Amino acid sequence: MLVSILLAQFARAADTPGIGSELLGHAARTAQQALSYVGATVLVVDPFDEATDAYWQERRGLRPSEQRVPGNRQLRRLWTAIPRDS
Repeated sequence: MLVSILLAQFARAADTPGIGSELLGHAARTAQQALSYVGATVLVVDPFDEATDAYWQERRGLRPSEQRVPGNRQLRRLWTAIPRDS
């Protein structure tokens, strides 16, 4: 089993410009800082809909997991490795 960090409420308002990459980058940096405290290895997000799912997979390289998204069983949770300091 991998220890992961699930991003809760990872969203933007519909009328806000696309800042998904900035949000994901901030989340990854925050998760990286938490590594020494929680030992997590992956960052997990639940896509809101099919378009969001496609965006995160195609543009940001997130991969589908085996777990379904609560509230939308047609989608799978997406994950990416937490970057580590070199």
